[in-house]
Amino acid sequence: MYSLDKQDNVIPAVAKSLPKISADKKTYTIQLRDDAKWSDGSAVTAKDFVYAWQRAVSPKTAPSYSILFVNSIKNAKEVNEGKLKSSELGVKAVNDHELQIELIKPISYFPSLLSFQTFSQLNKAT
Repeated sequence: MYSLDKQDNVIPAVAKSLPKISADKKTYTIQLRDDAKWSDGSAVTAKDFVYAWQRAVSPKTAPSYSILFVNSIKNAKEVNEGKLKSSELGVKAVNDHELQIELIKPISYFPSLLSFQTFSQLNKAT
């Protein structure tokens, strides 16, 4: 979604711009680029991020980096512990190109976390 430049500043990659952050700093809204494509030419969508993040916290598929989600995203801990369904994770596709993320608490460095590989999108079809 984001990359880091040579000075470690967060810059858009799949996202159009930096996230819109709510007044309480717990809800992030991210617009994705309309021209972001998979290698097969299909569009990268917000649903690809939702799918990837749900897998990243699922007790069946969670990588060792699931802790990044557990300490930041609403309901991630409960999903990771099997207490809630993956669909209850605090991330949703508002539409094909808009992703909304709910945090547990304000996290000033959250945009830089979104440059970490574990927060990348996955193509469910593949």
